[in-house]
Amino acid sequence: MNRLDLCFELIKSTFKKKDISFLVFCLCLFLLPLSVNLSSFALIFSIALKLLQVFILKHNLFHTKAAKYSSLIGLCFFIYIILSCLIQKGFAYTLGSFEKQFFRWELLFLVPILLKGAKENLLLLYFFFLGIVCAIVYVIIIVLIYQMSFSQDSLLKILDIHHTYLSIFLMFFVNYLMTEYPKRKNQMTVTLYGTLIILSFFVFFFLESKVSIIIFCLLLIYHLVSSFSKKLYLGYISLFAVLILCILIFNKRIKVSYEHAMDFRLAIWEESFELIKENPIFGSMKYAEKDLLNYKHYLKGKYYFMDSDLNSHNQYLSIFIKYGVFGAFILSMYGILFFNCISKLTTKAALKEFLGFAIIISIALYIENLFDRHHGIVFCTVFFNYYLIKVENEKI
Repeated sequence: MNRLDLCFELIKSTFKKKDISFLVFCLCLFLLPLSVNLSSFALIFSIALKLLQVFILKHNLFHTKAAKYSSLIGLCFFIYIILSCLIQKGFAYTLGSFEKQFFRWELLFLVPILLKGAKENLLLLYFFFLGIVCAIVYVIIIVLIYQMSFSQDSLLKILDIHHTYLSIFLMFFVNYLMTEYPKRKNQMTVTLYGTLIILSFFVFFFLESKVSIIIFCLLLIYHLVSSFSKKLYLGYISLFAVLILCILIFNKRIKVSYEHAMDFRLAIWEESFELIKENPIFGSMKYAEKDLLNYKHYLKGKYYFMDSDLNSHNQYLSIFIKYGVFGAFILSMYGILFFNCISKLTTKAALKEFLGFAIIISIALYIENLFDRHHGIVFCTVFFNYYLIKVENEKI
């Protein structure tokens, strides 16, 4: 059965089971690269439908044990940050800042109820990939019609999405293609996958996404090493030679150098570390992260950072600033859960694909607060749980 037939078969079986919430959830992922507002609406609607299915149609709240435990960890973290804010600032502040500070964290325990078994969850992957392709093609068409340049600014104007997030989405697609590439035997499929990987690289190139180029190189090395063949060593040498040439051309093209971009972040991270030292165990929920950093910038005379109103640009530091070591410990339970889900039923391909995903996310979290935006937290929560269920390979 080819991928298209499998997709239609999964949609048909989902309809038969009256699991409409899952199909709406698939629509949410399709819309994620295209429209943040429509994607948000579809996500809320899918959660509401799921709860109705549980209470009216008596559907299971969770389809796998892994999803249940994942939701439990998310609920524990959500309760902790609410209690922490209540203790530090009181009821009025907690209620007033709920939407900005806490609402997105509900996805940690709500998203797992929307996922199904490993096979059915493939629909999420396919709908998301289709959304990425449609988003890029749409931008290219608009750029050609209005004679604009394909750049970060045009992407923001046309789709209202920061280039970093679209680059992460596309890198996720590339990771899947690189995982599947060695397994494909059909020459047409091999050519298609190879072409898509090359085209993706050029998207990163023209968007001038520095982090994407770094991740792309690391992913390529990771996948080539994991499927190394002595017979193809000349091909590896040629490939790396071309890649190095492209990187050299890219470095001349970009307007902001890697060094300058890192210096910019290091200046913010310096104040972030100072904030962590002040409340290391439970963090500081007294004010928003930007306000806490702005006050530090003010004291140091860094008025440019105050005007920019920036967060820490590092999700790891952000978690320690707001939620402390205790909050970070609760979130680390996700890693423990993942390794506990690995069993004899877990395939090497599933682990290989997840490790590629982990490379993408771990680096992206290092330079961006992904969980502060709908694009980031939906992507991370959905596909972490996707791989969690995939490696568990077990139903309740």
